[in-house]
Amino acid sequence: MSEFLQVMPPLERIDGEGGFACIEVLTVGDPTSWVGERIVEIGIATSRGQLLTTTVNPRMDLYTAHRDHGLTTRHVQLAPTLADAWPVIEHVITDNVLIGIHPAFLMHALSRELREIDADALPRLILPFDTFRLSRSDQRNLYQGGALHTAAGMLHHLEEAVEADEDALRLAMYEPTGRRRPGYLMNRSWNELDSKLGGTITLGGDLGTSTPEQVLGVLLSRAWDRVVDPDRALVERIRAIEDEYSIGILPRYYELPAQPGPMALLASDPVITVSGWITPDGNWSLSSDIVKAVLERLGLRTSDSVLSRNVAVHVPQRERQDLLLVAERGSQSRKVKNAAQHGVPIMTVYEFLECVATHPLPDPIAARALTAPPQSVADIPRWLTEEANFILESDWE
Repeated sequence: MSEFLQVMPPLERIDGEGGFACIEVLTVGDPTSWVGERIVEIGIATSRGQLLTTTVNPRMDLYTAHRDHGLTTRHVQLAPTLADAWPVIEHVITDNVLIGIHPAFLMHALSRELREIDADALPRLILPFDTFRLSRSDQRNLYQGGALHTAAGMLHHLEEAVEADEDALRLAMYEPTGRRRPGYLMNRSWNELDSKLGGTITLGGDLGTSTPEQVLGVLLSRAWDRVVDPDRALVERIRAIEDEYSIGILPRYYELPAQPGPMALLASDPVITVSGWITPDGNWSLSSDIVKAVLERLGLRTSDSVLSRNVAVHVPQRERQDLLLVAERGSQSRKVKNAAQHGVPIMTVYEFLECVATHPLPDPIAARALTAPPQSVADIPRWLTEEANFILESDWE
């Protein structure tokens, strides 16, 4: 049986002794908004030699996760929610002292989703890891990778430090809640082009009388139900899992719905909405407002809302929306959910700009243009960056 379906056994209890479990999370979102921040990756390293990591489906837009964490929608489309991952995580942290860099933030981030399954699932206490004891270079190195890299770094420094007070540690030990259900983890490397399926998805918790294949099929079917904007790349990946392990995830005879091509949409002089943060050069991200302003300089009409293409006559023209452009396919933003609900076509900003770079703009659009479109597909990142800089400098002046 492949590692892909390997079940993690419960850890043995060590009477009178407690280990360390260093925990770190990566989050996405705006902490000042009502939605707040949500976990997108979690990493745990224990003094018993266990390393655990999983991407987490935040069920929201990823904002600048591509730039900040190297995570894309491909990493989280089929990833578990924190509630789905927790049965596996529990086995690893049980009887360990939980330690994190920002305990109050960790408790808040965990509680937001764990309360959805059981309030008792929350850790009772997370002890603070004092980064000020580290040199500046060690502090920088701690954050050079993903969540697991940081968790493993904390553990390394703790093992070099003086022994902690055992009585205090016993007060902080995590105890399992006793829930009987399975869960799964999904490593971010699952989506790398050169990776194999084996070892990147892990089942755990109580599988009951079901086989690992049956449990995997149920859990990934649940993840598929959360997908808002399926595309061919995602469907092909799921088909590969179905064929490899003889399980059913997609609905029987499922086919992707057909969508009109970019040129057909351009010919109708569409009203366009933008969702997500675009990262043209990997170093900085452009908000949807900036990208919308760039499109307006091309002579395109834009809108902030997503409504059905077949809108009522009394709805003002400026509120119509014929096309939604996203940073990445697979986004779960509010605009994407509304577009999917109303049957509005969805494509990425780069797919759209590739069409603009290889085909002349229709006359009504070209007549309104204030700038020339990109000259080639390879020119798009530079062109997008220069146009964004022009808009930002104009606003500044």
